[in-house]
Amino acid sequence: MKITILSVLFSMGAMAQQHHFVSPQGKLKLIHQDKEYNQTQGYAVEEARTNYVYEQYGNRLNEILYNKVSSNGTLSVSAKKMMTYDAHDRIIKVSEEEADDQGVLYLSTEIEYDYNTMHQPTEIRRITHDPYDNTFEIDRKYVFTYHNGKVSQIQWYWGSSLTHLFNDSFTYNAQDQLVEYIRTTASGENRDRKTYQYNAAGKQIGFVWEKFSNNAWKNHYKLEYQYDMNHENIIQETSYLFTNGAWKENVKVEYEFDLNILGSNAYQYKDYSYYLGQHEWVNNKNVVSETRYYSYDLHPTINTWKYNRSVTSNYLDSSSLSTAELVNANNLTKTLVFPNPTAEFFRIANPNNIRKVQLIDASGKIAREYSANTDEYSVQGLAKGGYIVIITDEKSTKSTQLIIK
Repeated sequence: MKITILSVLFSMGAMAQQHHFVSPQGKLKLIHQDKEYNQTQGYAVEEARTNYVYEQYGNRLNEILYNKVSSNGTLSVSAKKMMTYDAHDRIIKVSEEEADDQGVLYLSTEIEYDYNTMHQPTEIRRITHDPYDNTFEIDRKYVFTYHNGKVSQIQWYWGSSLTHLFNDSFTYNAQDQLVEYIRTTASGENRDRKTYQYNAAGKQIGFVWEKFSNNAWKNHYKLEYQYDMNHENIIQETSYLFTNGAWKENVKVEYEFDLNILGSNAYQYKDYSYYLGQHEWVNNKNVVSETRYYSYDLHPTINTWKYNRSVTSNYLDSSSLSTAELVNANNLTKTLVFPNPTAEFFRIANPNNIRKVQLIDASGKIAREYSANTDEYSVQGLAKGGYIVIITDEKSTKSTQLIIK
């Protein structure tokens, strides 16, 4: 089975030392991300959109909206995350809402963060909410230990009694590269081990994951990375499962990039699983599309790829749901939208001739489009709330936010 994912601005990044969302001058902010899941064996094409909503007069991310896209293009919110910051611009809480059977959002979990003076997380807690009796319970806790600025151990506590389950330990080489990860039970019994490999240029080329069984480490899974000709960006990722005494191809992923955009600039927020090492992160440019190939349907018994890759080109124009709307922070100081908030109309002060103006609502849909320069841009008939104003002039595309009251 092949799944083609058209991912406008899906990125891979290096593991950070802090949970800041900082977008200084010259960086780009991600407005929305679209994915198309094209499953070949008689499955319908599935589409999804993720929207990113920022504070009105700054760069901090306030909300993430997860939308389902129906066959007629209608968006419906399936989940939402809301960020709370401290005085140091660090995320200290993420409130997560999910939609019930009627499509109504309810608070499901809260993730809380504590930090050290280096802005590294020292403790992460998950608090679950029971909407029926309106009770809250801490059911997961992760405690971090650092050595020489690197995480050296993570302790896992799960359940209503916060039972100590695992210890994850991390070992680095002289170049501060992660070379080994080992998971043990709270009593010290081995569970998992990953060993990481690097090439002469210092790029990670993969890892081997082993399980501890019958007093020995045994192969379980491995991942290999292939880089472009400049040894800069990963263009292919291949995973293998150890089956019947041999490595069998499992999943192959091919990536395409926008070489002008850094992935860490376009997509900067990472949830708490990133800090727990649940996903592998490597340095890369911004991924604009990825195509996955599966070597099997249910069991890893076939040692050849069953499907050929279909290429998605010109991602900016591939469909109405895959247009990347970017904000260049350098241009924000040169453009003024006023009055803001407004109830009837707004004006734009811009140094260049305006070609097009769009209003994007909270679901990511184009609420209204204006074709050329005008003295006043009417908002009559639009719902109250926050909108993103996308301004395209003769030199660039930029945006700001507008509140309709």
